[in-house]
Amino acid sequence: MWKDVERGFQVAFEAAWSAYQAGTIPIGACILNEHEEVVVVSRNQIFAGGAGLISFHQLAHAEINAILQISEMTTPNLHANIRQYTLYTTMEPCPLCFGAIVMGSIRFVKYAARDRWAGAVALNEALCYIQRKNISVEGPFAACEVVQIAM
Repeated sequence: MWKDVERGFQVAFEAAWSAYQAGTIPIGACILNEHEEVVVVSRNQIFAGGAGLISFHQLAHAEINAILQISEMTTPNLHANIRQYTLYTTMEPCPLCFGAIVMGSIRFVKYAARDRWAGAVALNEALCYIQRKNISVEGPFAACEVVQIAM
């Protein structure tokens, strides 16, 4: 079954497992470019340090650190097609992360599992400003949701 899971989810779940092993919330994220090449990988770092720009802080979400890594890359035109990139995350983005997706120019989002507590993909249809961004959101994915819940 694992070989049939999209590459983006495979990478995101590896990051989530790394988060779990580090003693923090097991959520992982990655961003793939328009050629389906991995651009960045990140994990939750609320209760642990790591390679992301934010650690040991309530804002140290996997999606936030992934988006910040792209914005920190300074090579001109390296991410000229960022609106064609896809963010994969193991958990439905919260309001903080969904806002970062909007403001970070990510236009494709795939999430593995629903977040019944803080999931905020409904914002995609709730505000005219966000609706005009034409963000494509897909999820949850049943097989992946089971893996996230197990973690």
